[in-house]
Amino acid sequence: MDTTQMMSAAEQFARAVNESAHECERLQRGVELVAELVPGCHHVGAAIRDKRGLRPWAWTDEVGPGSIARQMAAQEGPSLDSLHSACSVASNDVESDRRWPIWGRQAARELGVRTAAAFVLTGYDQQGRAQSLGTLTLYSDDVDAFDDVRMRLAHELSTHLAIALAASREIRQRGDAMESRTVIGQAIGILMERFALDPDRAFGVLQRLSQTNNRRIVDLATEPVTTRDLSCLHAGANARATVPTS
Repeated sequence: MDTTQMMSAAEQFARAVNESAHECERLQRGVELVAELVPGCHHVGAAIRDKRGLRPWAWTDEVGPGSIARQMAAQEGPSLDSLHSACSVASNDVESDRRWPIWGRQAARELGVRTAAAFVLTGYDQQGRAQSLGTLTLYSDDVDAFDDVRMRLAHELSTHLAIALAASREIRQRGDAMESRTVIGQAIGILMERFALDPDRAFGVLQRLSQTNNRRIVDLATEPVTTRDLSCLHAGANARATVPTS
């Protein structure tokens, strides 16, 4: 595969994964396309970072989640190393790789995997700082399956998948924020009408109840907006004389 073909494959990949707006759909489409586009690749899995390490999120077959489960149990393996180092990690023969004595044997003997290549999916926070969102891991049943050209292609595809994943999360977060503001605004309107409060005092009621009940303001606001049941707001509204106006 020459440079032109690689660029064409990457462009095809980017267009396809961005057709879906949802994070899960983008990841699933991404792993399926990686398996199709990278020669010698038999299995692909994407995993999302969580508090414990990695959680399987999309895969072409049972090898993807099976590999992550074994890596988490042994606390070793290419996907974990890629996540922690924020670099690509590969092995041409996992069974004999001394970096992962437990996972390597299990992957070869139980999953039939011989070659593995893991790539970190990197996003950026609002301050522009890089953060690891998860990993994309390619597997082959053959030894020495991924040469330099195939590794470059896989790296290019992982970069496009990371961009698509980060974009879908930003869209979701913006949508959640807009929905939350709308619900809170509606609840404030209900409080103003029912208890003759001005906007500041109505919001103060929600703040007071949030602190007293240890619940998010948007969760408190959702109940009266969706059910018109104001019982959860009565205590705070009746104590409005002590509610701060700011």
